[in-house]
This record gives sequence, C-alpha cells and structure tokens, in this order.
Amino acid sequence: MWALVTVLLWLLEIVVWWAVVIPLIVRPLGIRLPLWRFPKAAVPLGLGRWGYVIVEGVLKWGVGIWLFFSTADYIGCRFARHFASCKTVGLFFIDLAECMFVGFVVGLARWARRGQRLASPD
Repeated sequence: MWALVTVLLWLLEIVVWWAVVIPLIVRPLGIRLPLWRFPKAAVPLGLGRWGYVIVEGVLKWGVGIWLFFSTADYIGCRFARHFASCKTVGLFFIDLAECMFVGFVVGLARWARRGQRLASPD
C-alpha cells in the first residue's frame, strides 16, 4: 500500500517539479522554459553551458533526485519506521547540497557529451 502511495507521490513530484516549478525558478535568470509542457531539454532554447548545467543538471537531475529520496525517506520514516533512516534537518540540507553537486557534475558531463555528439558526422 505504502509503496503505491510513494510511487504516486513521485510521479506527482516529477510532473509538478519539471513542468511548473523549474520554469518559474529560472525565469528571473532570463531562461524562458514553457509552463505546463514537459521541457524536453534546454538545448533548443539556445542556452549556454552554464544555463544548461543549471537547468538540466542541478535543477532537473540533482534536485529531482533529492525530492525522490526525501519523499521515500519521509514516507518510510512516517509509516514504516524499520525501513527508513528518519533524517534530521541538518542531514536533509546536506543531502540537498550533495544532490545539487552531483547534478552539477552530471550537467557538465551531459554538456560535454552533447558537444561531442554535435561534432560527430553521424
């Protein structure tokens, strides 16, 4: 039962995070992502390397994974104590920083791979 609730919450988070929150967060930075449409990638919008890393890496990948794990931990801690770690507030934000750093690295790697793909004669 709780596994189904967790999966449904994850799906809701993904839709709301990618389709509403990310476009609203990056608008003050001058990045116009479409609202209520699944933002495929930031590349067609002509973003530079750092805009791409922020949108695709940090916000989509890093913070998205953090939301995923935080939801799972909360539900596990609240309803199935023997399956969860029940993090403190400090660890909550340390996990956010770690996921954002990993998202930054992933964004850089994807940007580099994208550049190689565009340069190849395929």
